[in-house]
Amino acid sequence: MAAKKLSVEDSMKRLDEITAEMEKSDVTLEESFKLFNEGMTLVKNTKKDLTDLEKQIKVLSEDSSKETDDE
Repeated sequence: MAAKKLSVEDSMKRLDEITAEMEKSDVTLEESFKLFNEGMTLVKNTKKDLTDLEKQIKVLSEDSSKETDDE
């Protein structure tokens, strides 16, 4: 079953939680590995989301510049 897609903010919050959990000394190696994998997936997805948002901002900025130039 696929995990629910998190917002960038929720992903960052979960990454903080994962980091805190992994810093505990009583976490097993197996649990650390699961947390690491979850964290890496979140980083990958969040990076993609941020890249997509950056592209949208560039398009909007370019459109705005064109409208200003046309006036």
